[in-house]
Amino acid sequence: MILDFCQETGHFPAALKSITTLDKTIDITPREQMYTQGAERKAAIQDPAMRLPDKGETFSLTEGEISLLVAETRPSVTGSNDGIVFSEDYFYYPFNNDFGPHNLSSVLRFCADVCNLFSSNEHVLVHSKSSPRQVTNAAFLIGAYLVIEQRIPAQHVWAFFQKFEKLHFEDYLDASQSQEPAQFTLSLLDCLLGIEMALNCGFLDHMTPPNNRAFSLDLYEQLDDPRNGDVQFLVPGRLLSFKQPSAAPGADAEAGLRGWWDDDNGIRQFSAPFFARKLEALGATTLLRLADAGYDRAPFEEHGVAVRDLDFHGMSTPPAYTAVQFLLACDEAPGGAVALQCRSGLGRSATLAGLWLMREHRFSAREAIAWLRVMKPGSVLGEQQHYLEDMQPSMWRLHDAGRDKAHAALLKAAGRAAAGQ
Repeated sequence: MILDFCQETGHFPAALKSITTLDKTIDITPREQMYTQGAERKAAIQDPAMRLPDKGETFSLTEGEISLLVAETRPSVTGSNDGIVFSEDYFYYPFNNDFGPHNLSSVLRFCADVCNLFSSNEHVLVHSKSSPRQVTNAAFLIGAYLVIEQRIPAQHVWAFFQKFEKLHFEDYLDASQSQEPAQFTLSLLDCLLGIEMALNCGFLDHMTPPNNRAFSLDLYEQLDDPRNGDVQFLVPGRLLSFKQPSAAPGADAEAGLRGWWDDDNGIRQFSAPFFARKLEALGATTLLRLADAGYDRAPFEEHGVAVRDLDFHGMSTPPAYTAVQFLLACDEAPGGAVALQCRSGLGRSATLAGLWLMREHRFSAREAIAWLRVMKPGSVLGEQQHYLEDMQPSMWRLHDAGRDKAHAALLKAAGRAAAGQ
């Protein structure tokens, strides 16, 4: 079985040869600026609101146990027999016109808050304001709770929402500049299916009771904060990504020693030794550099992290040879995590992680993108989304072939590519 990586002639399929470069450079607002503006910062939402009665409207789910309350004003909790949680208290920090889905921190904290309310209430109301984006994010949080905590299949959760004609959801956009019309979107169902796949694969086992959820959630949030390096797992314990290290300013000996400093724009920069120490602590044994390095590999090797360079230009899709080498590198590092480094840790790194999720666990492309954005918002940009959809059949065939046959096919494809066939 050739498994689509190479044809009988030994050539890569034409669809895998090309590198599609986006016409526009994506302008992403640094997430560091979002954090420095305080935890209360909210994105300006200008989409039209639902027409509702003065007191709002309640949509009852799961036999009345949990309901979505859509109202412009926050209801009072005084004298209520219901537990109330306010979806607007869980934040998404946008890059451009993206508005979700919420990251893993918001998802798990929402789940914990709802579980706590159910310990003393028979019914829980989840309040949302009436704009489609806010309603969509509230529904995502409820849906994630039902999938994770109550183990209700994502398709069944989607059916709950579909019963209500008045509920209108907006599809999620990537973090690139807005395009009219949007070239690729994720639905609420896509995101719930991504959560479900991750749950079934055991990615959330270390985050849910009784396995020390609080500690693991705190670690996730610490890693996610750009002020701490913005190193984050895309697949818990297996794949992680981070942005390109910077050279420490020679005049600042203290910054060079500790490994970080704030530049003139207030953005925190990090050195290669800083990331090397971080990767070792997180169990990484391999680093795949996907951007022009510009930094010494020695600090990583000193901390037990093997370094390899792969050809993958910014704002593009990976050459077939790079995709093959990436999958082989993952196969050859079974005992440790593989770290991926590109310019921002969002596009190239996440795109390769999407290939691995499809090959290793048979995620669909949309499920993979959804999960990656829950783990690291902003992941997978522009044409990289279409690329993952195009690669889904090939990755599934590799998965279905079994590990040994798939690995042999990858080695064969890599050998032919190296020979220039």
